[in-house]
Amino acid sequence: MNFKKQAKQLEQFLDEEFKDKIPLALLPNGTIAYGNFLIKQTKNKEWHLTRSNGTYLDTFNVKSSAIIAAKLYGVNNFVKYSELKILDQLYYKNNTDAEIFKCKYKTTKDTDKRDLYLARFLYSSQYATYAKEQIASRFKMLF
Repeated sequence: MNFKKQAKQLEQFLDEEFKDKIPLALLPNGTIAYGNFLIKQTKNKEWHLTRSNGTYLDTFNVKSSAIIAAKLYGVNNFVKYSELKILDQLYYKNNTDAEIFKCKYKTTKDTDKRDLYLARFLYSSQYATYAKEQIASRFKMLF
């Protein structure tokens, strides 16, 4: 039995497995670790991106955005990082607006205001869906 050959095959197998898997670790306190970065949810349901030494970097509204941002920040791709930050804010803002206008549409009796609220709801939900799809596609591309 050739142990060196089998050890080399096992090492190649493990390297291939780790390349296919997302290098994320979930810590016992709910924090997500990615490389030198920690992603932790706050009481306000936001996700803080910090370095492992405790240096605060940024806040995101979507967990996927924070994970992507950690990867982009780690490779110093600040252009894509800025685009991601804008998409994260666009999704959060429009998703919140869609919920508000949906509620107002259901409770308002005035037909003119109902039409206005419906239009605003559709507009906001379309932008929220667009931003959500963009974030999801970037997550699939990077991981």
